[in-house]
Amino acid sequence: MDPRVGVITAHPAGRQVVITDWQDNLDRLARLAPLLDERQESQAEIINVQHTRPADLAETLDGLLQEGDGGGPRVIAAPRADALLVLGNPAQRQQVRELASGLDTAVERHVRTRVIYLNHAAAEDVLKVLEELQTSGAALVNEEGERVTVPSARNSEETAFAVHPSTNALVLTGAPDSLEAYLSIVEQLDIRRAQVAVEAIIAEITESRARQLGMQWLFADAGSGSTVPVGSINFGTAGSTGITELAAAAAGEDTTALGNLLGGLNGITTGVGRLDTSGLSFAALLNALRSDADTNLLSTPSLMTLDNAEAYILVGQEVPFVTGSTTVDNANPYQTIQREDVGIKLRIRPQISADNTIRLAISQEVSSVASNVSASDVVTNKREIETAVTTRDGGIVVLGGLISNQSSNTRQQVPLLGDIPLLGNLFRYSDSSREKQNLMVFIRARVIRDDRSLDAGSARKYRHMRAQQLLRDLEEDQVLPPLESQVASLDSLFPSGRERLGELAR
Repeated sequence: MDPRVGVITAHPAGRQVVITDWQDNLDRLARLAPLLDERQESQAEIINVQHTRPADLAETLDGLLQEGDGGGPRVIAAPRADALLVLGNPAQRQQVRELASGLDTAVERHVRTRVIYLNHAAAEDVLKVLEELQTSGAALVNEEGERVTVPSARNSEETAFAVHPSTNALVLTGAPDSLEAYLSIVEQLDIRRAQVAVEAIIAEITESRARQLGMQWLFADAGSGSTVPVGSINFGTAGSTGITELAAAAAGEDTTALGNLLGGLNGITTGVGRLDTSGLSFAALLNALRSDADTNLLSTPSLMTLDNAEAYILVGQEVPFVTGSTTVDNANPYQTIQREDVGIKLRIRPQISADNTIRLAISQEVSSVASNVSASDVVTNKREIETAVTTRDGGIVVLGGLISNQSSNTRQQVPLLGDIPLLGNLFRYSDSSREKQNLMVFIRARVIRDDRSLDAGSARKYRHMRAQQLLRDLEEDQVLPPLESQVASLDSLFPSGRERLGELAR
């Protein structure tokens, strides 16, 4: 418009514009007004996409239509709906529909195959994850922040997986875009997991004390030719032999029974008496026993395991237990036996948290075969701890305190006579025992994240074992070689699998 004579006035009530200017300018403004008026009629439209990725199609169309003055329609991708959102006038939307229809055509996809050699994860475990994602359908975000859509079950026939256990490799076959999504997932799963070194000290102390002291008497009248006692003071118990039992075996001249009874006597057994064929005979039997037993069990097992992987160690024996007995037609009897592990067991599952603390699920058991116990079969002593604790890296956890304190006091005596001071010891029998057990478990867990920490721990254990052998003055061929030469020889004889594969492992 010419600023000297041109005037433009709006008339909102009639939605009109009044312009005063030269005729040439009026003709040009009359052609521009309809174009400006059409821009206000722009609407949004949704165009469905069947074969092409919406993001790729939107980028192509938007780059084509926005060239020049930038007055073209806007095209926005809607990946979740597999559609395009178009903003423009009817003519522009029609143009976008025609272009999209020409570009959204089915294209023959070339199937590719990729072999992925995993460095840290197990191929079988990764395969399970990929199959679950393929069945359910999921979406992830890659390292560039872009959304990666995993092919769903409806397109599962496009991609196939297989495992080659010998090389711990995954074999993927499918369309290129599907393979890229799965490769991104495998790369994030195949990471090096931290390890946990667990050192345990299992200490069990057992103290046993026993005291036995007693006097037994026997009186008999042999003058009348009878061997029946006329009186006795007998204190026969489960742990000692009574004087009447000895007398009965001697009178019956049963040497077998007499030998068994004498063999059951423990400690010091002394007898005094007087045998008279024409008068009264008597015998006195003194039994004294003191027993002290101390047991100190110390075990220091060490375990190395991956994060969130269970480790188990057993140091012991397999003991047979009779579980049943069968007889067929009263002949050929046989027993069924089941073997159980008896000894020291330690089962640990560590889990490393984000703040470098370690959660330990611990199951510890100490078992042994009991001795001097009357039962129909073998009796085992068992102490077990099962718990879950949290500790810092390198911290020590103390478990246990399983204290068992048992005491028993038994006293047998002749009424009145046994209560006489000093002299009463001749007419009583006392038996006392005490047993005390204490079990303590100390566990230390350390996180191993790199090869340097792993090598340092292994070298420390190796040198300790070699030092113990040197202290025993063993022959040279029975002693472990120095660590440096041992490592060099192993590396030269057994190169790693990755080195043998060369470029194929990359």
